[in-house]
Amino acid sequence: MSENELVRKAASNDMEAIYTLIHNNYREYLFTVSRRYYPAVTDSDREELLSAFFDFIITPTATGKFRLRSISGEKTPGGYIGRAFANFLSDRLAMEGRIPTDRTEDKNLENKDAATRFAPAGSNSADNDDFPEAAVADIKIRALLDAFESMEKFTSMDRYVLLTFLIGERFRGLGRPLKLRLALEKQLGQNASTIYNRYSDNKRKLSDIARKIMLESLN
Repeated sequence: MSENELVRKAASNDMEAIYTLIHNNYREYLFTVSRRYYPAVTDSDREELLSAFFDFIITPTATGKFRLRSISGEKTPGGYIGRAFANFLSDRLAMEGRIPTDRTEDKNLENKDAATRFAPAGSNSADNDDFPEAAVADIKIRALLDAFESMEKFTSMDRYVLLTFLIGERFRGLGRPLKLRLALEKQLGQNASTIYNRYSDNKRKLSDIARKIMLESLN
């Protein structure tokens, strides 16, 4: 599939197209972007950052709008996604209570508040204005709870790996890295990459379920 076709599908929130652009086509470029914000982490950790970014990008805004809806093959799509990734990492650091190491390409972001910067470049800053904040929060909570109920369809191994990583996410950036992949490799007797791929795949499934539930609630 050509890059233009991938970009066209990504604008319609085609998850396979978005995954290909982030993890294949623009992977090395996004790794370079991540080094400005997380210079000391390993390539394996950078893969986790890409996965977290992918999960964010495929989740529509509170009003159900696709985050890459403005991407275009005629407007340097790689740069578009790169700026969105930089915004994502900048706010991730802000939530961790840290300051990005180098924001030379994103100085224009310094005067924007976190809510605006968290949206990818080109998105409408009024995306979250259609619903009261409390109502949106309630919808998100209900969608998440309903999505977790659907985990009864997952195998016990999938649930264990998924929940272990999700619990660890809240402690990212605090103290020394947990290296859950290596711990689970020893415990479960499976390759660390296989375990992380299992987590990533099931996290996408859970995100997709929650996204559909949330969209139904917003419509």
